Amino acid sequence: MKDMIYKLRTSAKMSQQRFKNLFFDVSKLPKDEMKKKLGDVLFEIVCNAETKEGYQYKEPSALAEIKALRKEYILSYKTDIGNIESKIYGAWMGRICGEKEVSAKVI
Repeated sequence: MKDMIYKLRTSAKMSQQRFKNLFFDVSKLPKDEMKKKLGDVLFEIVCNAETKEGYQYKEPSALAEIKALRKEYILSYKTDIGNIESKIYGAWMGRICGEKEVSAKVI
């Protein structure tokens, strides 16, 4: 179970295993401000960890890097402009009717 928790909290790409026991110890702490602070430190460690040599996946975090790696795509859909007012009205009525305190006078 401990190994599974550690694997969920760290990435397989992380090159260092030296923080494994620290992750376990922090996970046992009561939920309080200190655990949150330690969790933030562990998160920073994972985010800044070097990638294992030979790791086969590219997992960028920066938006520009993600966009550079994505495949090109084309959005193709048709919009019926003539019916747009009816669609907006229907969406708005659905939103209003979904409220908990709707007066019959409003509808």
